[in-house]
Amino acid sequence: IEPCTYGATPEHPKKHCREKGFDSVPGIYVDDVVVDLPSQVLVLRPASLVAGIGCNRNTGMEEMKALLQDVLETNNLSSSSLKCMASIDVKADEPGLIALAENLGLTVIFFTRQELNQVKGIKNPSTIVEKHVGVKSVCEAAAIQAAQNGTLIVPKQTTQNVTIAIARINFLW
Repeated sequence: IEPCTYGATPEHPKKHCREKGFDSVPGIYVDDVVVDLPSQVLVLRPASLVAGIGCNRNTGMEEMKALLQDVLETNNLSSSSLKCMASIDVKADEPGLIALAENLGLTVIFFTRQELNQVKGIKNPSTIVEKHVGVKSVCEAAAIQAAQNGTLIVPKQTTQNVTIAIARINFLW
């Protein structure tokens, strides 16, 4: 029996395999996208996502974590694929951000203003952040930069105190 190739149609792998008669064949699915798959499929999650995070001073870990989980769930992205988090260097001592990284078992990469201002492809620049911090973007720019100039797949999402954006590392297979 020929195995089902799940990566061929990542939007609808279960439907694709059912149509091909492969819905009872074991398979392997490798992606950071959460999809409904047959139970006999082994799911592997690559470390391909970076969460760029900006926050107001002294924002609690709970607010950051809640927004991150919401952003991932809303966009069908697996938290198991988070490689790291990223922010601006002035947040290197931010207790909530450090606690979130420890809670999730992730590292945080910090970038200077100059590094963040060089990033292209910012979809939602902020005049307020530029006025107070000196950069047009923290979360989008940090996510793209930490993903080695990756693709911004979730633009800035916000709560009262937190901004989060998700970038995907561009792998060459």
